Amino acid sequence: MDPALQQQIRTERIVRMEVQRRQAKGTLRVIDNMIREIDDQLAYVSQFKKEWLQHQRKCEEVRQEVVKEEMKLRSQFLEEEKEELEKLLKLVGHEKGGQRY
Repeated sequence: MDPALQQQIRTERIVRMEVQRRQAKGTLRVIDNMIREIDDQLAYVSQFKKEWLQHQRKCEEVRQEVVKEEMKLRSQFLEEEKEELEKLLKLVGHEKGGQRY
């Protein structure tokens, strides 16, 4: 084979390889940018989740306080109602005991 032709084939191969290398390098840049973007999105989601969980914990604490206060008030109400019923029963018992038939 002619040495000039062999040199041209080698040069074309080198040029093709250089084009492929540049394309691969460009593809890697795109992939690196995508990875950075995904990392940023994951960091955002992670931070959002952390804040959401903190908010949920606070909401649960407030809910527990409301339930506790409601139970306390309900207990007080029932105790007062019981006392009033006992007074009423004593009053009714005294009235019946005082009457003679």
